[in-house]
Amino acid sequence: MIEGLARAHPGAPIDLIGKPWLADLFSGESWFGATHELVPPWTRTHGKYRWWKSEWRQYTRQLFALRKTHFDLLVGIRFDPREVVQLRLLNAARRCGVVGAGGKAWITDPVTVAPEDYYGSYRAEYSALAIEQLTGRKQESCPRLKVDDAARAAALAKLRAAGYQGGTIVCVHNGAGNPIRQWRASSFVTVLESVRTLSPFVVLIDDGIDACGPRIDRPRSLRSTVWKSDLAGLKALLSVANVLLCCDSGVMHIGAACGCHVAAIFGPTSPQAFFPRGRAHQLIMVEPMDCRPCLDSCIYSRPICMDGITEDAVCKALQRAIVESTSV
Repeated sequence: MIEGLARAHPGAPIDLIGKPWLADLFSGESWFGATHELVPPWTRTHGKYRWWKSEWRQYTRQLFALRKTHFDLLVGIRFDPREVVQLRLLNAARRCGVVGAGGKAWITDPVTVAPEDYYGSYRAEYSALAIEQLTGRKQESCPRLKVDDAARAAALAKLRAAGYQGGTIVCVHNGAGNPIRQWRASSFVTVLESVRTLSPFVVLIDDGIDACGPRIDRPRSLRSTVWKSDLAGLKALLSVANVLLCCDSGVMHIGAACGCHVAAIFGPTSPQAFFPRGRAHQLIMVEPMDCRPCLDSCIYSRPICMDGITEDAVCKALQRAIVESTSV
């Protein structure tokens, strides 16, 4: 979506409104303007509408502060009436939103999409369609993130200092925004041990946030290290890595956008809407699963969509990803 806007408005700075890590994530992009923090409490997994909580007071302060900034065009294309209300509350000459979500009178540049098309399509494909409606230009639907040569060189130097001497780099991340989407940490170790004949260098990504996922022990039979950095550093790492083994998460999308071959473990989320496109990524999931997608609200005592994923299935997917990444 942002690439399409940058092509349609060359030289115009594009500001980002949202969570505080946006500046790190999009560092190095030529279109980058500024970031404005605005975190709606309804983006939380639980307790979205506890109006008395501090998150709502903070959101109100952020909203009123941001109203002092005038924008030429605000773009918010989620099929969500809350998004349209938020667009209306901010200060802009033009507003681009989804007319089917409500608030038609507030939208100057409408995006027309049916609810079933929105919820059943891959998010990047939907974004490309929305930008074509807004700008009249076709846009590639495979996201890409840019990493400069200096950042890539710094990442490789950090890996060499940790023992990397060449060969395949396999990054591993078992975090997810909701514990339902996390796989067994002990099983990751078993999977990594299974590919020792391929001699990869294993990089365990540490978010520094305990809630993101239980810690994975370093495999004894493989060269390995633990990676800690901000999002800009993570982008650099994933741009030099060959493979990313992960659960369905934001790191999965960053890895795919940086050029990694992704082997992703999917549970409750719709792969049609969220599995990365662009190359021969490996999808690991239990089928059939009639309750998918469940929006991270499991109807069982345990998430059977994740518990049912076997180590053997993940081993085979990781092996395929390694072989394919080294044959390109």
